[in-house]
Amino acid sequence: MWIKRRFTIDEIVEHNKYMKTFFFDETIESSPGQFAMVFIPGIGEKPFSLSSKNSITVEKRGKFTQKLFQMKPKDFVYIKGPLGVGFRNKDYLAVAGGSGIAPMLYLINNAVIKSLLYGARDNEHLIHGIKDCVVYYATDDGSYGYHGFVTDLITEDLVSQHSKFAICGPEIMMKIAAEKLVELGVEPKDIELSLERYMKCGIGLCGSCECSGRRICIDGPVFTYDEILEMQDFAKFKRLPSGKKQKII
Repeated sequence: MWIKRRFTIDEIVEHNKYMKTFFFDETIESSPGQFAMVFIPGIGEKPFSLSSKNSITVEKRGKFTQKLFQMKPKDFVYIKGPLGVGFRNKDYLAVAGGSGIAPMLYLINNAVIKSLLYGARDNEHLIHGIKDCVVYYATDDGSYGYHGFVTDLITEDLVSQHSKFAICGPEIMMKIAAEKLVELGVEPKDIELSLERYMKCGIGLCGSCECSGRRICIDGPVFTYDEILEMQDFAKFKRLPSGKKQKII
């Protein structure tokens, strides 16, 4: 699990100009919500949520993902994983924002999401054609689906149809979503959130992903909301590569 292995890219699905799914020639025996450290020689190593037992779904952002997006089938990367703690329940109402869709795709593949609320900044950042669950879309600019934030789609009627809840996306969005669910009567223990923090090692040694004393890489990345309520830095502070704390804007 902690040893890097070479994986060959078997297939690449281009969802849009910002999002791709990379399928590998071998499976990673994992569960939804776990992640892997992906290493590209000469570029570095980054954590990515698994979107199935043999794939990662990636949003193009910086130098690392730009290099990944240039790769083709039969190219290779090195992977360390599966890592971390995944989702624990089933029959979720899931809320995903932006690249937070990746672990939700794994949950959908395992048939444990009943409904998905999925938001992005615009239509060009959405993955379309998601099957096997009911999907409600939202875009910040109104270019597809509901015009507004994905958290606006959380309604009393929809919540009443579910008993478990999964959230992944920007921390401010996750905080708003969890608070709204609690206001609608959901117990914090029934809400699971997948956190993202800057990581160097992914195995609990370096402490770069620490959040209020919890190491996201091995204590998470999935936490119940009652656990997160004890993490004072959640949605307030993050750590830079240097280790310095910075306010989340």
